[in-house]
Amino acid sequence: MLPEQDKPAGTIIHVGAGRAENVEALNASDASRVVLIEPNPDIVVLLQRRTKAMPKIVVMPLALAATDGVATLEILTASALSSLKPPTKLKALLPGLETVSRQEVQTLSPRSLLARLGEIQRPLRLALEAPGVEMEILKAWKAADSLHLIDQVDLRCGEEALYDGAATRAQLEAWLTNEKFRLLATDRNDPDWPVLHFEARHDARALAETVTKLEAAAKRIIEIESSYAKLAEAHDHLALELRATQGDLALALRTQGILQGDLTDLRQRYKKLLDIKQLQDHAFHRLAPNLRELLQKLKKSPEKNNNNEPLKQETSPQKEL
Repeated sequence: MLPEQDKPAGTIIHVGAGRAENVEALNASDASRVVLIEPNPDIVVLLQRRTKAMPKIVVMPLALAATDGVATLEILTASALSSLKPPTKLKALLPGLETVSRQEVQTLSPRSLLARLGEIQRPLRLALEAPGVEMEILKAWKAADSLHLIDQVDLRCGEEALYDGAATRAQLEAWLTNEKFRLLATDRNDPDWPVLHFEARHDARALAETVTKLEAAAKRIIEIESSYAKLAEAHDHLALELRATQGDLALALRTQGILQGDLTDLRQRYKKLLDIKQLQDHAFHRLAPNLRELLQKLKKSPEKNNNNEPLKQETSPQKEL
């Protein structure tokens, strides 16, 4: 599927490598690393045997998918058409096509694949032969925020959607174009399974990202202006409340001053009354003994008068004589 390289390739990742008939050419290329991803266990054994003496070629026995986990690989008599998706329409189109076996295989997402591979030497060339799951894989690359790492894409896909949930060639082409990949050529040697060759338009992608950032910044400016207007309105409202509060405070201070003056006057009057009372108490304490003595004398005076009165009655006739 990979054409003769017209540009240097730092890394090649071939998803659905199959028997990799061009493995010798890949090994002789100027790529620093070639990653062959193949889920079919029988083909993996052949690949490992063929690449044993090729240190820059790595064989990964798994399927690239949207998520990590385990999935069922339906292996068909035409092994290149084997898929993680049921080939319902494909079998209707090719009555002689049969399922050889169904096997549980490990799946790895693009995010996990990149983490496992570590640093990727650029440029990166992605060859994708994953019948029925092409769109899922591409969207998973985008979800991993890694589409910008891909410099070239070689995509073999069905002209029609021949697997359950699969995308057509037109849908895949439109999606890649929208993601700023330029279609360079289309190989239609097999019209039912064309091979599309894309290159990344990094300048257009950078421009689109800049436009997106500018739009986000403009939106943020509008939000800030709206927030500022609300804050200004709240500030004006608080200013009115502050002026009203200041007026209330001034009135309260004046009232407090008046009350303080009244309180001071009351304290002074109370002190004067207290001084008078203390003087009266002092005078009373000084006069009290004399008053008690006088009272006793007054009590005794009537008794003396009562004793002398009969004598006055006796002598009165003599005075008459």
